[in-house]
Amino acid sequence: MSHNKPVRFIYTFNASEDYIPEIRRQVSDVCREVGFDLKISMAIQMAIEEACSNVIRHAYMLGKGIIRLAISLEQKQIVFTIIDQGKGFEFDKKEIPNLERYIETGRKGGLGLYLISKIMDEVDYGPVGDENHFRMVRYIGRSREKRKRKGASSKTGLSFKTKFSLTAAACLVLILGAIFAFMNYRITVDTRQELFSETLNSAEGLAARLADKMMLGDELQLAALVKNAAETFVHVSSLTVIDTSGVIWADAYDQRLLLTRYQYPSGISPRIMRQYQSYRGTANSEMHLILVPVEYFGIRKGTLVTAIPENAIESSIKGKQESLIVISLSGLAVAFLIIYLVAIYHGRSVSVLSQSISRIGKDGSPLHGIRVEGKDEISEIARAFNEMTERFKDHHKEAHEEERLKLEMATAEAIQQTLLPKHFPDMHGFEIAADYRPTKNVSGDYFDFVKVDNKHLGIVIADVSGGGIPGSLVMSMLRASIRLEARGELSPVTVLNRVNDFVKEDVLKGMFITVFYMILDVQKRTVKFASAGHNPMILYRQSENDCFLFNPPGLPMGMLLPEGIGFSGKLESDEIPLRQDDLLLIYTDGITESRNQKGEFFGEEGLVNFTRENGSLSPKEFIAKLGKELDNFMEGVLSADDITLVVIKESALIDAVYHRNHVGYRQSKEIRRLVNENPELDLDGIYSRLKEVSGGNGIGLSEVR
Repeated sequence: MSHNKPVRFIYTFNASEDYIPEIRRQVSDVCREVGFDLKISMAIQMAIEEACSNVIRHAYMLGKGIIRLAISLEQKQIVFTIIDQGKGFEFDKKEIPNLERYIETGRKGGLGLYLISKIMDEVDYGPVGDENHFRMVRYIGRSREKRKRKGASSKTGLSFKTKFSLTAAACLVLILGAIFAFMNYRITVDTRQELFSETLNSAEGLAARLADKMMLGDELQLAALVKNAAETFVHVSSLTVIDTSGVIWADAYDQRLLLTRYQYPSGISPRIMRQYQSYRGTANSEMHLILVPVEYFGIRKGTLVTAIPENAIESSIKGKQESLIVISLSGLAVAFLIIYLVAIYHGRSVSVLSQSISRIGKDGSPLHGIRVEGKDEISEIARAFNEMTERFKDHHKEAHEEERLKLEMATAEAIQQTLLPKHFPDMHGFEIAADYRPTKNVSGDYFDFVKVDNKHLGIVIADVSGGGIPGSLVMSMLRASIRLEARGELSPVTVLNRVNDFVKEDVLKGMFITVFYMILDVQKRTVKFASAGHNPMILYRQSENDCFLFNPPGLPMGMLLPEGIGFSGKLESDEIPLRQDDLLLIYTDGITESRNQKGEFFGEEGLVNFTRENGSLSPKEFIAKLGKELDNFMEGVLSADDITLVVIKESALIDAVYHRNHVGYRQSKEIRRLVNENPELDLDGIYSRLKEVSGGNGIGLSEVR
């Protein structure tokens, strides 16, 4: 079915995998309303389950939190939005799973997110304010051809082998490029430094040998020594010896310069020794000059001038760079070959995995598992996929059983609704109200009102463990037996003993029933009660502004008791008189066991405190305010148990107070006569006659007695 106007549902759950079945039930109901067939409904349920599981495991890290599921029914689509306030996680929306990343990291999870994309038509995940929104859209009535084209278009792309090869090659090129750039830089710097250091060391050695020759003034030996040494200076273009006055004593490459005055190039300082200085030579070529002092026992005799051309340095650097290029290209070729072979080897396994995943049906149902061999990462991913496949198959098998159970539950729910009272007894002098909140379709809680006789009203509340269909059946037996046994019986103990004898044989093993049964004496204004293992009754006495708890001993019904211990032997009753404005509260443990997000219970103390503060309200007002108090306390957390309570307030003593200022003694005698002469009247009739006679002002019941 389609919706002209959007219809929105919002459900709140604890962030616990225990609530996944409840989430699936809600989604199933919505899918049934939309008109999806069973297969599509099951696939959508699986997608929502997988999304919620990811939120629970990754957003809340399996900790405490709240998940809100918003479902919007629109004309042509249904939108599911999972909202959380946990830590955001990375969601890859690509249609084809990134298998190489799974293999690289060894992840076994994540394929479920891919399946969500296969099942849903649109998937989006991201932050919205302080919340994370996981939005999934499924089109309504979209043709299978369009969905098929959508699925086919999502499969276009490069194969794993090609992607792996290209990615690995690109990474390798980047790495080798970075290494090459670094090595090239080091070659340039280191070669230059090596040449300068080598030249400086050779020049200092030559200067030491020249010192004594200059001391003796032996120019011929000086010139021969310089010329011979020049052969060891491979990269030097000029080698000149000058004295302290700047006269050239020897030049290894031009003898014509002997005894001429040496001219320092522009920008060269003769005072800077043992460091290279650069300048522009002939033809604008760059040159580097190193000055080394020639000393004889610390006495400066001259200077050895060494010149190195820049092109000689660049030539040496270029030779080393060419060697680096050859080595790099050779290594790159070998690496490419290895990458290709590895891609072919692993690509076969990945292709099998990819083809198996692609067998998923158009509704998201997997057809076959994957044959698993080995213990590597691909095998682990395959095993994870097989586990997911089995989960899908199991859910499909459970689908028909779930539908059958839903029909049974609907029938049981209809039966149960007939068991609960539709109207509350209208008793003069008492205000009565009740509230009933089941957590499941079929609750385990029960309450009822039984007319014992004209002067007594029986009120019962019970909690059947387990609930569901068995609980509903036990509840029907309990109702029938209580209504049968309570007629005319003024002993709560006797009634409960007879009821237990009636139902104990039919209660399933492991089940039990807690019951609180009270009998109101509407004439004497007393209440007699007994408890079969139930929660205590709370009495709020307004005259004392305090609460009192009453819970006579008693064991739950239907329990398998040890030998020597009987149900009737442990059961006792109690009786209390009622005063003006007294309020009685009987309830099931769904109230006291309600929890908030911190895991704290509302508790019996919380209920007593609430009753003490609000006991002056009418029963209806009390129940309404308690409901709001529980909702505020639980902060959106679903109740784990059914909530049922019955509230009774004594109000006749206000209406029936005899005001002597308004009713005279003669009228009082007339009222007593009326009561004595009309014994057939029940309390309601007496009450009406009293009001007629007293003019609406009433007379105290103690006066009537």
